[in-house]
Parts: sequence; structure tokens; C-alpha cells
Amino acid sequence: MTRLKRFLYCSIALASGILSVWITHAGDARTADDEAIQVWVGTYEDHQEEGIAYGCGAFLLPVDTGIPRSGDAAEDLRLALEALFAPELEHPEAETETGLKDMRLSVEEIAIVEGEAAVKLGGRLLGPGHCGDAIIEGQILHTIFQFKAIERAIVTDGEINLWEMIDLTGWHSEAYRDNYAYERPDAEPETIQFWVGTFEDHEADGIPYGCDSYLLPVDTEIARSGSPYIDLRVALEALFDPELDHPSAETEGWLKGLGLTVQEISLVEGAADIRLGGELTGIGSCGDAIMEGQLLQTVFQFDFIERVKISDGVSNLWQIVDQSDRLSEQELKSYIYERETLDWLRN
Repeated sequence: MTRLKRFLYCSIALASGILSVWITHAGDARTADDEAIQVWVGTYEDHQEEGIAYGCGAFLLPVDTGIPRSGDAAEDLRLALEALFAPELEHPEAETETGLKDMRLSVEEIAIVEGEAAVKLGGRLLGPGHCGDAIIEGQILHTIFQFKAIERAIVTDGEINLWEMIDLTGWHSEAYRDNYAYERPDAEPETIQFWVGTFEDHEADGIPYGCDSYLLPVDTEIARSGSPYIDLRVALEALFDPELDHPSAETEGWLKGLGLTVQEISLVEGAADIRLGGELTGIGSCGDAIMEGQLLQTVFQFDFIERVKISDGVSNLWQIVDQSDRLSEQELKSYIYERETLDWLRN
């Protein structure tokens, strides 16, 4: 699964609550194949005409460096970032160069492989905080993604990922944060899916699951917002929708009969705790296994989730599936599915 679209939405947890930062981008005209390399600076002045709206009511403004492009994306990216980090960079409309200069960043290594740029910086990715961090993120990312050969980018100082400087939510695991790759802002937005089950042969487009069944992905055509809470809730609500009717699936009635709803979602360091309304009552063997698969595939489509517990407040999902008598009642109630569990269940 691809990464969250942080250019579409990012949530920054503040001491006093949550600050939601909506990010938009201007058209390709500002980031297309211009002959000269550009950098971006930030301002709080209104620049809707020539700027790119970025978090906290700010705008990013393109600055022509006058440096011609060589055609080598890695070399051009190095020149662009060095210009952005140059201590002498000044722009009459910009108010944010100081925050970036104070970080004293430099370019140590750049590698571009199959469209993914790995950028290692010298200095420390430790910004001024909140809105200032978001604008610095925008300056760096728009400077990178002006080059169309780059589809994804990982930016670190050797210890901290750029995204870690921004994300203060505690929703994501350390491994996810360390390896977070940004996608270019004009990429096609990824949509939310859910899974239905069938006993028909769908080897070509389905996922083999228990009892010779297949799980089929259904596209909701709803773009991911980038908020883990919102996207996970939307996916589960689509799965539980009483109006759900899929021509190839034979199992929607089983889930519909449970009357499930989403009551509460907790996300902490890659672990999701989902409490459902309705009742997790099984219908027996194969039906239970397929419902389990539908739920787990729908949850684990999001790569920020590494573990999940699903319950109705009384019963854990695993309690209606497990018939081994290997686990105690307490172990059944507290059972947590790992992402690796899904591969094992499919087999």
C-alpha cells in the first residue's frame, strides 16, 4: 500500500488539542520542466495568484535560482536543495527563511532509484514548531517535487525523518515514522477500499481465503484524506453499509445480519483498537472465517496499522473464529491480530 497523502491532509497534535493543516497545490505550471531550477520560500501574505496555499494560512512562493537544469535529476535536486539551504537566501516577500537557516541544513547524500529519492541531510531536522515546521516541510518538498522524475521522497538527517518533525500525533509506529516516504502532490489520490467474500473462483482478481473462498476488493471511490481515524472509519462504515450489494459476492448478508457499526477507534503507535456496535456473533466455521477476512483486509489496507484488536465491547473477533481451545478465555478476549497474521490466515 502506498503512503498517506500528507499533501492532502496532515494532523498535528498540539498541547491544547489537534491542529488540522489542509494542504493544497497549484497546477503543474509552477513545478513543470522549467529551464531553471527553483526553490520555494514561505509567506503569510496573501499570494493566491502566484503562490501555493500551505498549512496555517501560509503560501509557498517559487524563486528562480537562475541555475540551468542539467537533466540529471539527482544533481539538479542537489543544486536546488543547496540553494534553498544557502545562508544568503533572501526574498522580499518571504518571512520564513530564518527558521530554515537556523537548522543549518546541508546536503550529504542523494540517491534516486525507480522514482524514489532518498535524501540525507546534514544538520538537524528540528524546526521552530507547529506552523513553522509545516512551512519548512512544504519548502523542502516542493523544491524536491519540481522534478518530475521524482515520484516519492524520503528526507532524513540520518536520525529523524522529515515527517517525524511534523507528526506529533503518536498514531504511528516508530518503524512507520522512520521510513515514511512522501508522494508528489499531483499524484493520483489513493481511494479507500473494503473487501467482500465469494465462493466463486476469482484467482485473477481476488485473495484466496479459508474454505476455498476469495476476498474481492471494492473501491469506494472516496479519496483517502490522510487522517488515520477518518479513513479507517470510512472503510469500515462502507463495509457495514446495509445497502451494500456486490454482484460477485455472496457474503454481505452475513455481516449485515450482525448490524455492526463503528463506535470507537483508538490508534497508538501503529496499534488500532476498534470497538464496534452490534454483536460479533458467528454463523459458523467458513462464514466466520470469511467475515474475519473481510474485516482484517479492510483494516490492514492501511499501512500505518501493524496490529489490531476488534471487539464489540464484550467479544473479541477472534473469539467467534477460534475453535482450537488453545487459548484461555482471557487470551481470547485480549487477542490482537498482527499484520503477519493475515498472511498466515490466507494460507
